[in-house]
Amino acid sequence: MNFSDRGSGRFFLDVFSACTAATFVSVFKGIRLVRRKHNSNETICYAFCERTQNHRQSRRALWRHSLFDCSCLFFDWNRHRCRIFFGITILPMKTVFLLVRHGEAAHNVDRVVSSLPETNERHLTAFGREQIMLLANTVQQAPEKVARIFHSPLARTRETAEILGKTLEAPLTEDVRLRETDFGRFNNASIASFHAAYPQKTTRFWTSGNDGVESFATERERVSSFCDDVCREFSGRCVLVVSHADTLQILYGILTHLSLEETFSFDRGICPKTGEMVRVERG
Repeated sequence: MNFSDRGSGRFFLDVFSACTAATFVSVFKGIRLVRRKHNSNETICYAFCERTQNHRQSRRALWRHSLFDCSCLFFDWNRHRCRIFFGITILPMKTVFLLVRHGEAAHNVDRVVSSLPETNERHLTAFGREQIMLLANTVQQAPEKVARIFHSPLARTRETAEILGKTLEAPLTEDVRLRETDFGRFNNASIASFHAAYPQKTTRFWTSGNDGVESFATERERVSSFCDDVCREFSGRCVLVVSHADTLQILYGILTHLSLEETFSFDRGICPKTGEMVRVERG
C-alpha cells in the first residue's frame, strides 16, 4: 500500500482496519517467530495471520524479555488479506545475582582456614543453620523467583545451599569454580599463621605460588568464567550463589566492573559476613 496515494482519512481507516483484522486473525491462527542477530542484540520479527503449530512458545519467547524497542511497523493490505509485521529489537536483559556467604561453620569458631582438599569437613554450627533459615525466609518474600542455586563444593556451602533450596524450591548446582581460595600449605592452619604470612590482602593479588596459595588474579579468572556462563544461560532471571568471603568479593567486583584493587577497597567492594546476602544486577 502506497500511503502517498491516499488521503489522510483513508490512511487512518486502512491502519485501523489492518490492526483490527490482524488482531482478530492472530487469535485463531497464531504467531510465527523469526530471530535475527544484529549488533549483539536480537531482532524478533512477528508475522500475524500466519499459521503455526507453536504459537504459544513464540509468545513465551517474547514475554520472557521485558525490555524491547519497536524499530519498524508496516502493513500489507491486499485482496482483503492483512499481514502486519513488527520489528522488535530485544535489549540485553539483566540477570539478578543473590550473593550469599555460607552460615557460620566450625572453622569460623575454631579460627582456622579451610579450602580444598577438604580433609576435615567444616559443617555449619547450630547458629549458622539458624542464620540461613532466617535468610531463606527473607529471600522467599523477594519479588524475583530464584531459578537456580549455585554453590561451592565445600561442606559448609553445600549445607547452606540445601537449606535455601528446600525453602525456595530451587534446584541446586555445584560448581567448583565457586570454591574457597586455595590456601596451599596453610590449609587447616590457624588464621593467625596465614595472616602472618599475608598481612594485607594486597599481597595476595599476585602470589609466587611456592606455598600453594592461590592469587586473587588467578581466582578472578575462574570466577569470571562462572559469571559469563550464568549470564548467558540465565539472562533475565534470578540466581542465588552460595560461596565464600573472598570468592564473593571477587564475583561482586566482576559484576560491578571493578578492578582487582577496587574490589578489595573499603569504599567500593564488599566484605560479607557469614549468613549475609548481597543483591547485584548484571546487564
